[in-house]
Amino acid sequence: MNCGHHEMNGAFVVLVFFHSVEFVQEMKQTVVLAFLLVAAFAFFAHAKTQWHQLDGYGFHDYVIEFNKQYKHGEYAMRREVFEARLIKIRAHNLNEENTWKEGVNHLTDRTEAELKSMRGLRKELIASVPTKAQAFPGSISIAGIPDHVDWREKGIVSPVKDQGMSNFSLLQQFLTFSLLIPQVNADHAGESIL
Repeated sequence: MNCGHHEMNGAFVVLVFFHSVEFVQEMKQTVVLAFLLVAAFAFFAHAKTQWHQLDGYGFHDYVIEFNKQYKHGEYAMRREVFEARLIKIRAHNLNEENTWKEGVNHLTDRTEAELKSMRGLRKELIASVPTKAQAFPGSISIAGIPDHVDWREKGIVSPVKDQGMSNFSLLQQFLTFSLLIPQVNADHAGESIL
């Protein structure tokens, strides 16, 4: 380590110069390790209740965990829907023949009609699709075609659904970022990070 003393505008300034490649590499490793620890903590701190943690779990826990806020008079209906679904979830998880487990999520308090409207398939549109291919006309005129069409207004597509931010997507983003660090280091080999 090389230290130099300089006086600037009456103030005593100590400048420390690190010329050690090993020190820079150690600092890079320390920064990456600290980032990994913080990301892992954030990932697990925001983890939602898992299927095996549902004993004693109730609507009050659900409302807090998913930050639910209901309109006046809606609370009792949502609680009833949630509790009925939680009974089905627990029954499914107790059945040893099932090869997968169910859990709760931000949609557990939704009615079947609400869930159906979110799934996207509209069977009434399928009936209007021709079953046989039709020949394309030899010539076609583009006169009268509008400059803009909003297919949502026509009922062809639905608005974008809230898919939420799952722990998997957070992990995926973190892993993508962490895989880029070695590439950035390789691209800037020999350059100081300080």
